[in-house]
Amino acid sequence: MEQFLRKFLADMPCFVEVADAASFTRAAERLGMPLATLSRRITALEQHLGTRLFFRGARSLTLTEDGRELLESARLMLAEAEGARQRLMLRHGEPFGPIRVSMEAAVFHCFLHGALG
Repeated sequence: MEQFLRKFLADMPCFVEVADAASFTRAAERLGMPLATLSRRITALEQHLGTRLFFRGARSLTLTEDGRELLESARLMLAEAEGARQRLMLRHGEPFGPIRVSMEAAVFHCFLHGALG
């Protein structure tokens, strides 16, 4: 997969959080990342896409038309990724594979030898 596409996909949760919070500061707090890092990631995303995603005012942050379009797609991508994760977790919800138990030999022989031996 192309490096830009990997970075693009990794930045989608950041973009959605900024859009939902309508604030870089609140989004950075929610994401647990430095404000400067989040701002750089969104700016780099805008540069790679060749468009502005947000109108940045002194006290306001709103989506551009391109930003609204990307937000709709980003929500669908994230919902599909979450659905895939949940489906896999449900499929493998039961423990599977070898189970390793560490115990003293005397405990094994007294209690588990007949059941596991």
